[in-house]
Amino acid sequence: MSVPTYNINIFKDVDYETSITLKDSNGTAINITNWTFNSQIKRDPDTDVEATFTVTKTNASGGVLKLSLTKTQTASLPVGNLVYDLVAKDNANVTKILLEGSVNVEPAVSSTSGL
Repeated sequence: MSVPTYNINIFKDVDYETSITLKDSNGTAINITNWTFNSQIKRDPDTDVEATFTVTKTNASGGVLKLSLTKTQTASLPVGNLVYDLVAKDNANVTKILLEGSVNVEPAVSSTSGL
C-alpha cells in the first residue's frame, strides 16, 4: 500500500500549524479518538531528528488533527529540503505510516525579533 504524500512549507522563526483530516478509502472520516501519533522532521530517514511536531486531535471523531511547531522549533530547522512522516497506532494496536512528504524550510523575509 502506498502512503499519501503531503508536502509542507515552513518559515523559520515563526509558529507553524496545519490541519489534516484522515479519511478511509471511501472518503469517510476515521475516528481517531484512541489513536496515538508521532511525527518527526529529519534531513533524511537515517539522520537525527531535527524537530518533532506536536500532534493535537482537534476533532477526533471527525478524523481531524493538527501538526504544529513553535517559533523556537522552526528557528532551529536548517534551511532547505527535509522529510517527515506521520505515524499512528490505531485502535487495533496496529502501527502504520499515514503520510509522508518533504518539508521545505525557508527564512522569513521580515524580522521576527521583538514579536
